Amino acid sequence: MPRLNRVLLTHPGKHEGRLIQQVGRALRKHPDKKDAKIYDFVDDRVGVLRYQWNQRKRGYKANKITVNSTGRLPLWSR
Repeated sequence: MPRLNRVLLTHPGKHEGRLIQQVGRALRKHPDKKDAKIYDFVDDRVGVLRYQWNQRKRGYKANKITVNSTGRLPLWSR
């Protein structure tokens, strides 16, 4: 899918190789593509998920992928 320009990461993980594989198609250049955005959802209230996010941030930085924080989503309640 050469024109893919949006990726939603909604599962935990930390392996840099897998991360780059997951976002790589969106980051590839294509004449019809203006930009690419990766949405990486994080539950930082859970220690292991926060740790995995920190590992992914290192992977983004190592691959010169800019990370912008969009803030927190509201918590769901019953």
